[in-house]
Amino acid sequence: MKSSIKILAIIATAQIAAFNANAHVTSEQSSKHEPRTQVKASEWPDFLGGTIVVAQKLIENSKGEFVYRFSDQSAETQQYHRAFCADLGMDPAMGEAITKGEGSAAWHCSDEQPSSDFPQRSTDYVFARAPSGQVPVGQNFYAQGTVSYASSTAGAIEGSVQVDNGRCSTLYRQHYASPFTGNHTARVICIAHSPQQMNTRMDGCIPRTCGNDVGSLQAR
Repeated sequence: MKSSIKILAIIATAQIAAFNANAHVTSEQSSKHEPRTQVKASEWPDFLGGTIVVAQKLIENSKGEFVYRFSDQSAETQQYHRAFCADLGMDPAMGEAITKGEGSAAWHCSDEQPSSDFPQRSTDYVFARAPSGQVPVGQNFYAQGTVSYASSTAGAIEGSVQVDNGRCSTLYRQHYASPFTGNHTARVICIAHSPQQMNTRMDGCIPRTCGNDVGSLQAR
């Protein structure tokens, strides 16, 4: 029998910052035999009270989705990704991330523990936290979702953050060849064009169980 615990964490926060512009996307393809790429430039905190424009390189996969991988990025983008995650006490996530929504962009961070630290007799679990709080109207903000997990078997961790019925969303997947445990945080850019309440959701899945949480953002 599969042993699992599904826990929904309901104490959640939305990390909020204002931006002046949506993400700007340019596309390119060097030849018809190579996958298309996109360069998405968006504003993010510069850790000094201002913002900085950061370019993310996205490569199209077989499903027509544009994927972010840390290894595909320029040295400058990798440096920012490291700093962004270090501000959370984490490291850049090394899996694949897909962000959906016009003008949206995202960062993914992980705090992993080696499989040797995983107890031999343990219970698989997923704790999920969805964004909640207040956000400004007419300005970009980023919403944060988190997942804590432990898997007694090899496989993948999958997670997603959704805002306003998925209008702004980011998905993440990383495979492990042995048992794994850790934490994952995702921040996705979104915008509210008028005063409203937007629902949010955070999902996380490992091979033997899943967890999720729901919240809301009040745009004022």
